[in-house]
Amino acid sequence: MVSLIVAVSPTQAVGIESMLEDRTAGTWRTRVLMRHLGAKPHDKETNNAAIESLVKDHPAAIVVAAANLCGAWLEDEYLKVKRLSKDRLHLAVKSWIESEGLSWRLNAEKCSQRGSFKWQKIDDWCNQFRLVDPERGHRVAAAILSQLKVATVAEMADWFDGLPPVDHSVFFIGADPHSGDHGLVNILSARIEGPKLIEATKLQLQTANAEVRLFADAAWSGGESERRLECLYKPCNKKASVIGHGNKLHLRFAYLTTTAQEALTKKINVLEATGACSPNSVQSSCPENNLLHVNPTGKTKGLAFQRKDLNDYVDPANSSSMRDICKSIGVQIAKKRPLGTDDVASTIMFEHSIPRAVLPVLIFGGAKVKAHDGTEFVWKALVGSSHVEKPANADNDVHCKECPLVRDERAAREAQAAEAAQGEASAAAA
Repeated sequence: MVSLIVAVSPTQAVGIESMLEDRTAGTWRTRVLMRHLGAKPHDKETNNAAIESLVKDHPAAIVVAAANLCGAWLEDEYLKVKRLSKDRLHLAVKSWIESEGLSWRLNAEKCSQRGSFKWQKIDDWCNQFRLVDPERGHRVAAAILSQLKVATVAEMADWFDGLPPVDHSVFFIGADPHSGDHGLVNILSARIEGPKLIEATKLQLQTANAEVRLFADAAWSGGESERRLECLYKPCNKKASVIGHGNKLHLRFAYLTTTAQEALTKKINVLEATGACSPNSVQSSCPENNLLHVNPTGKTKGLAFQRKDLNDYVDPANSSSMRDICKSIGVQIAKKRPLGTDDVASTIMFEHSIPRAVLPVLIFGGAKVKAHDGTEFVWKALVGSSHVEKPANADNDVHCKECPLVRDERAAREAQAAEAAQGEASAAAA
């Protein structure tokens, strides 16, 4: 929807469009309408008619026009029309960009004020992309920062409020004190009565048909969420009780991706097929606008690469350029997850934690990256957190040996050890 109309000469329009492009990472095009005015004296009457027509066609839009190219009566006739000198008009457009939240730089600066993370200077971080790709690198950085979000505690609380009542509200606690699970508990405990809020492994169901709600800040790839779901239904000597066939389970996330949604659906189908739960007894949900589409296949897989306007800004001739550049850096600084967990490529963080699904170019550093000229430099993360850099190991003592929450971790460690042993054997043979 058009919110701003800029009516200026073709020459002035070039400079304003360039400023709009650079400051908004190309996101201005659906919000701003540029109208070229004639610059000759006899053109003024035609210009007046054109502006008047634009006002009527776009009643909700503000109009800024070159004062010397249109009549003063337009301001008296239409309150939304502002006739400005060249310099004032340029400043007015810049102010509009910032007030509408379209400035990628201002967005990044606001994000840096949230949470207690360590932030690098924005320009220093952006300049690293220039070293990798002098032509498109700075555009990739701007496109990423235009999407950056740090969800506040207040937002999280709102997303968990107003839900239908249940008998039990539960959560899982991770081993790391920096884990997002710990921050989530603080949010929940301020809103849910103590006896009704409990850690999942200590849940004691009151009745055979009790309803339970499991809270989590997000499900990105779905891997951890489906393991937690399986754990809730798996009997063992470490838990007081498990979710039964007659219970209803509501999974509530602050953010939910389509990738995680699909993974959870498959796990629920397995639980239904094995008789662990009855059909339709497990439901997942998130706030209406927080279901995120990853695009599971194709050149633009990943949350950060879904917007056509941003991909066009980076490289109008190649929609995959932004993703390719991020991945080329990612494989050097986070080999196992170059675009975040399962290539989710998120740009969303929380005040209380940084998910590992976030783009590695934002949160990982310390490794060498090859520049365009063949030299190497050490990549620095924009956002630093000890939870990301040195996470604690899971406390397996609270789980049984076959618990899905440790089973997959154990298998991963065994596979990693086998791979290392194979590498050593190959080296010895060589």
